[in-house]
Amino acid sequence: MTVYYRGPDPRRPQLVITGRLVKVRVPGGWRVWVISELHDLGVVHRRPGHERIMSAAGGSVILVALAARHLHGWPVLAVVVILLLSLVIAAAEHRSTRRRAPAQLCASYRGAEVVVVELPRRDLDMACRGLIRAIEHRQDTTGK
Repeated sequence: MTVYYRGPDPRRPQLVITGRLVKVRVPGGWRVWVISELHDLGVVHRRPGHERIMSAAGGSVILVALAARHLHGWPVLAVVVILLLSLVIAAAEHRSTRRRAPAQLCASYRGAEVVVVELPRRDLDMACRGLIRAIEHRQDTTGK
């Protein structure tokens, strides 16, 4: 049987998509979905939490303003450098968090709405491409 997706770690995959099945690793084994019974497929992207980053950046600006009011000369420069460094770190963390933000593949399965799998957005995008290839191959071979 052709495997259309195995990942995100091919040595110990969390998700395997074949021509007939979607297998999701769960504690104690696998959850198996029959592709022909999955309908109304959709992807839900969860938004990463930006609140902590923005509140930390806002708090830093207030601290810099208070410190700069009482400091003169080089200490002000040091405080501004620390603020800029914290903003760079916050931006890098924000970018990393966005990349790891989870996304869910949802579907209707035997009349019930289910979450087929939840993976980081990038991995789920690759898995969806594999699932599309599996569905197209199935339609080509069965004529449905």
